[in-house]
Amino acid sequence: MQFPHPPDGPFPPPPSPAEIPPPPAPPGTIFGSPARPSRAFRGPWIAGLMVLVLIGAIGVSVVAPIVASSSRSDEYTFLQRRADGSPVRWDPCEPIHYETNLAGAPENEVADVQEALRRVTAATRIRFVYDGPTNAMPPGVPDAHRVTTPPGESAPPLLIAWLDQGEWKEIGGTDRQVALALPIPESDGFYYDTGFVAVNGAEHLLSGFGVGPTWGPVILHELGHIMGLGHVPATDELMNAQENPIVTDFGKGDLEGLKILGRHGTCASATP
Repeated sequence: MQFPHPPDGPFPPPPSPAEIPPPPAPPGTIFGSPARPSRAFRGPWIAGLMVLVLIGAIGVSVVAPIVASSSRSDEYTFLQRRADGSPVRWDPCEPIHYETNLAGAPENEVADVQEALRRVTAATRIRFVYDGPTNAMPPGVPDAHRVTTPPGESAPPLLIAWLDQGEWKEIGGTDRQVALALPIPESDGFYYDTGFVAVNGAEHLLSGFGVGPTWGPVILHELGHIMGLGHVPATDELMNAQENPIVTDFGKGDLEGLKILGRHGTCASATP
């Protein structure tokens, strides 16, 4: 995800503030009871809404007018497809294990990560299991600890990590990007079994899921990629490539794509 120059297209009105998440769960906690996503207000057109837009390329903030629209496009795409046209996804019948390296993150980002994971579970019905904190870094950061595969598992857990500016450059991040994500498929290419979310710690966003730029929607966007969603042109979907500070939750198209990637699919054990 990256921050654009002040946009001039139609955007939806802001949603209500997200529910405040509880304290972070201990290692081994399963997020299996999804919380209801925050509701988006679908009112009439709002013209000339003034919001603060962070311009990542030059590191300054400007106030720009945004015209908000109540229309939705219902768009979604997938990062990868199998030979039969179905999307590459996670095994919907197994929880996704994850670790966090939040040493360089703002204090409240544990709660934002937890809330973002709950929203993904709400959309996909796929559970997340927290394996605890780590000092591991994504591939590309030299001389860094890597996430290891636990005994009895076939792949290392998903990594969510905050990087400093030097580490961000090492993995190929740019000044205009605030985060990136990479789901990694298993050898046969049918299912994802690990991956990472890397966050550019040089950016200074507010915590939470309010009108932003804020960290919550950034993390949620990258988790959409982890689940298998690609970018879409629609500016009222969270999976648009550029950060829209008044889109703070998955849109209708995002949710439809996540449903396809979720629990209604076939278990990996049942795949020939």
